[in-house]
Amino acid sequence: MLFKEVAGVNDVKDKLRFAIDGNHVAHAQLFFGPEGSAKLGLALAYITYLNCLQPIDNDACGTCSSCHKMSKWIHPDVHFIFPTAGAKKESDKPQLLKEWRKFLLEMPYSNLSDWAAFCAAENKGMSIGVEESRAVMKLMHLKAFEAKYKSVIIWYPELMNSSASNALLKILEEPAPKTIFILISQNPDQLLLTIKSRVQALFIRPYEDDEVYDFISQDLSIVNSRLPQIVRLAEGNLNLALALAQEVEDDKQKIFRDWMLFSYKNDFINLSKYSDTFNSLGKESQKNVINYGLSIIRMCLLVKYSEQVNESLKEGEKDFISKFSAFVHLKNIDIIIEKLNEFQNVLARNANTKIAFFHCSVQLGKALRLPKE
Repeated sequence: MLFKEVAGVNDVKDKLRFAIDGNHVAHAQLFFGPEGSAKLGLALAYITYLNCLQPIDNDACGTCSSCHKMSKWIHPDVHFIFPTAGAKKESDKPQLLKEWRKFLLEMPYSNLSDWAAFCAAENKGMSIGVEESRAVMKLMHLKAFEAKYKSVIIWYPELMNSSASNALLKILEEPAPKTIFILISQNPDQLLLTIKSRVQALFIRPYEDDEVYDFISQDLSIVNSRLPQIVRLAEGNLNLALALAQEVEDDKQKIFRDWMLFSYKNDFINLSKYSDTFNSLGKESQKNVINYGLSIIRMCLLVKYSEQVNESLKEGEKDFISKFSAFVHLKNIDIIIEKLNEFQNVLARNANTKIAFFHCSVQLGKALRLPKE
């Protein structure tokens, strides 16, 4: 992946290029940032540029032998450590690595749940075991085959078990010459403090709205009238924006509207039916409904207290927000947002969707019925 192929974040690209051009390459680096940021794409572009044999115009050339191998993620001096669903047979590992390379090519802005779905491990716990780590660590003490540096990219290092974390710590304390470790984390606070103290950290900011708009507007299959809504709902998460852009016009508004109505009325019969409807949605669609709801809740408060209306809203959304804002106020908005976020986190941990939906609905109903004063 080349820097020019990574959407936006030109300010962060400049920092990375400056470090390489000035020969200030730290042996251990931590790229961290929110979901849907460019941290994985930037790490891939960084390693590609670092090993390019003839860089041009502040980027890798894309044509030399190193860039050719990197374009397929088969460079012999670049290794990956990533979460898997438990122990794998030795015979399964080549196929898993093949799937990982395909995943990198197709989905460089994706998250852990996307990878789990991609490798058919949606309902399994994902982690990084010590054996996966040790195998790569041993390679780091060997001389590079052809690159300037031997590199290891560790995706979601916070999912390393204690043995894997300690193995990483040991090699970070005694790094071999011309080796680079790049840790790509969404929750760096979950890393060992001793690991964090040995890496050079770089925050990868979320995307700005104009960067999201510029990127998704390149897809000619998207109706222009949908672009502002996609950008608003994505809130800087390019992965979410891409998922929304690939959806056909759906009924998120109707699902969320009816959900709130049944929750407010304590209509357990219809909530039970709706739990089946929600359960039938794919994980990405479930997440999109919740994110849509969070956006609507914030919009309600904006309309209620500042009388501002987002011009990108459809007429149906404006009418819904106008009515729903009567039930959203300063006494309950924090509770509603908290319950929706909790629901989303529970779903990410593969909880029973129907039970979680019903529990969340009851809590939302209580919040919506709270008096304003």
